[in-house]
Amino acid sequence: MTVISNIKEKLKNRILLEKKKFIFNNFLLSIIVMLPILLCYTTLKHLIMSFIFLIILFLLSISNRFLFFTVSIFIIITSIVFSHIYIHWGYLMIDSRLEVALLSPLYEQIEYLKNYFSISDYFLFIYTIIYIYLLFKYMKLNSFFLIYNIKLKSISILFVVFLISIISVYKNPLTEILPFNIAYKYIQIKDKLKLIQNRNNYINYLAVNKHHLSKNLLYDKIIIIIGESASKKHMSAYSYKRKTTPFLDSFKNQQNGYFYNAIAPANQTRYSLALSFTNAKVNDFNHFFTSYSLITKLKQNGYYTYWISNQGQVGKHDNYISSIANETDIKYFLNINFKLAKPDSVLLKKLNEINIDDKEKQAFVFHLIGSHFDYQSRYPKNKSLIKDPKSIIDYYDNTIYFTDYILSKIYQKFKNKKILFVYFSDHGEVISDKKHGHGFFPPYKDEYDIPLFIYSSIPNKKLNIINNKERINMETFNYLIEYLSGIDNNLSLISSSNYVMALKPQNIFNYLELKNYKGK
Repeated sequence: MTVISNIKEKLKNRILLEKKKFIFNNFLLSIIVMLPILLCYTTLKHLIMSFIFLIILFLLSISNRFLFFTVSIFIIITSIVFSHIYIHWGYLMIDSRLEVALLSPLYEQIEYLKNYFSISDYFLFIYTIIYIYLLFKYMKLNSFFLIYNIKLKSISILFVVFLISIISVYKNPLTEILPFNIAYKYIQIKDKLKLIQNRNNYINYLAVNKHHLSKNLLYDKIIIIIGESASKKHMSAYSYKRKTTPFLDSFKNQQNGYFYNAIAPANQTRYSLALSFTNAKVNDFNHFFTSYSLITKLKQNGYYTYWISNQGQVGKHDNYISSIANETDIKYFLNINFKLAKPDSVLLKKLNEINIDDKEKQAFVFHLIGSHFDYQSRYPKNKSLIKDPKSIIDYYDNTIYFTDYILSKIYQKFKNKKILFVYFSDHGEVISDKKHGHGFFPPYKDEYDIPLFIYSSIPNKKLNIINNKERINMETFNYLIEYLSGIDNNLSLISSSNYVMALKPQNIFNYLELKNYKGK
């Protein structure tokens, strides 16, 4: 009897030891996976909800190893995304940052990581690797307690079901609670891509009969050049200290060259150009999905249209810029990805392949890679103003100088034609050694300060009329071109609004109330 008693006692002690060890290890694993969320909580309710999910996760670890493994992997992956955005931008930016990732070409995603991959992100990465290692160790564990304690497993499952039912009555965690709703937000953004495709279908079904709606068309050739991240504050044409724009400067004393005070309607390309080229407005962006762009308007008036871009595509049909470019008769995207990105001189080579037909009305849109970070990759060394750049400002000024050279070469190709030559930038840029780029939140005024240069080879009184405007908001760039070219004569459609967008349509600011970045 004594031997049997000893065996029972040893078995009891083993079960107790296994129980304590098992509970401690599982609770530790549960805490580790939830720790980033607990540290980056957004509100008190979010913190309480996170603790409840910690309890649920712990109970899952007791009741079902496979389910615990699956849920833990989901949480740790979404936590990386949530924590990164929270650390760099704050939790309000989850939607817009996910949208940036999905709607931006590869080279922009890589440049983003270059700019915003910090020590905290390295820590998150190492943290995740360690946790996944521990998780696999847990999955291989043959715990006596885990296998034989059926009663506790059953109670845990019932309690998990009870807690999830209570939470679901209050909020659906998969659609409303971070980080669990990140997958749902991803699906929502994918649905937005469907809206873009619907717009493409709308444009495709739109019958574009090329005929002259107006008898007052002034130009045979319309040349629109879209700069990238170009700040007028770094252009000598706008009184910058360095001679960064010698070509544009040469128009300062010419009667038919005009420099306007313009602001970008948004601080990111995809929204800014979508607003500039369509009937969408800062206060009504959804109109983008149900309206054609300036391109189609030009086609309706007999112009054969070209879109020549040194920007990358996310896909042929799945972003705002591609959707607009699809309206042209001929389009070229010369930049496939970041590694193959070349300076804007590739646009000149493509232009030389095109027949500039004197008998045909033609409209060209050139989309530069311009001054997009990283700046030292945007110009050839033999076309630089500062030969030995030592700062971010030096590199950036070289990009502005090279863009001016590109403008001069495009102009030379058309200068003997009856032309409207227009250069503006999609948005501005914050430039300093401490902080540089665009797409900040809250935004800086620097991100909206853009150049707008217009040259007409023939006298055009409308240029003087526009010059009387204190400010031009480029949300109505399409109307500006229609007005100047003679397609339309409605001056009132050209916006002088102070309202601009930051990152997404829900974030609207008064430009006059924004501050310039003061860092060095």
